[in-house]
Amino acid sequence: ADTYPLELDRTKGHVAVNLGQVAEGIAILKTTEQGYRDRGKSHLGNYIGYEILEILLQYPEMEYKSTIDRLRSNTRYDYLFFKLKAQFQARDNNYLEAAMLMQENKLRANQLWKPEDQLLLEQYQRRSL
Repeated sequence: ADTYPLELDRTKGHVAVNLGQVAEGIAILKTTEQGYRDRGKSHLGNYIGYEILEILLQYPEMEYKSTIDRLRSNTRYDYLFFKLKAQFQARDNNYLEAAMLMQENKLRANQLWKPEDQLLLEQYQRRSL
């Protein structure tokens, strides 16, 4: 199945977000995410979902839990997903949960662990005390 229309929609979604039409852009990206899933390309759908979460991190007034729940049902373990979940937990002042998610990332995907991830983990640990 040709994914060109999905990539075009993905681009349209990001353009809308960059133009300040955040809700519209996210709606387009959600449709694109589902389009990939419908074509049996769940890994690409997940990646679009992670892009949505990265956008939602910048807009605290917007609901994000449904996106996390949707991705959780389609993802066993993914480094970026766990890092994004930790960032949302920290944003919600759940630093202990954020630290635990980052610690799990460190244990499960050590080859992807970066110095800035270590700094995030330590920050969350300090704030959880």
